Amino acid sequence: LTLVVQPIRVDWRFITAIDEDSGATIIDQLALFPVALKTFQPIVERWLKISPASIRLAFGAVLAMPVNDKQEGYRKLNSYLPKFEIDPEGSSDFLYQINRPRLSTTIPDLKINRLIKWSVALQSFGQIVLGPKMQFAATGPESVSVRLELDINTAAEFKGEFSSDRIFSLFQELVKLGEEISMKGD
Repeated sequence: LTLVVQPIRVDWRFITAIDEDSGATIIDQLALFPVALKTFQPIVERWLKISPASIRLAFGAVLAMPVNDKQEGYRKLNSYLPKFEIDPEGSSDFLYQINRPRLSTTIPDLKINRLIKWSVALQSFGQIVLGPKMQFAATGPESVSVRLELDINTAAEFKGEFSSDRIFSLFQELVKLGEEISMKGD
């Protein structure tokens, strides 16, 4: 858990463990999304109760579901994206991004952006040898996963502030929208 404070922005980040030698994500230390939320959400909510007023709020997450290969990943994506028919054998480099805004149930006239990106990601780690003949040497196993990036945020057009008494329930709403997308897809 890290806190990054910039002049006009505050980020609370709950990130995965990274092996210092290889730079690879330590898979056995990745928490399931509901488990990670049970750790992350109460900490942020405690902070929100004492935070200064804000003009924007966002909840984001990058979720990965390991699969055996690209074809299995595309079959899994088909279940989360029923409006698309992805050919698991004849497709590659699929990336789906969309914003499906909704009105807030917490704050009248507030639009909430539900920006989502779905893909199948191949991850490999290695070393790049610089020189006249630049080469890449793999240093670890490859992994394939279905990937979902969530960016649930309040619309920039909203002309108002979120005081500490409203921001708490608004954050809970953003998290619930992220959970809904992760469970039901698009």
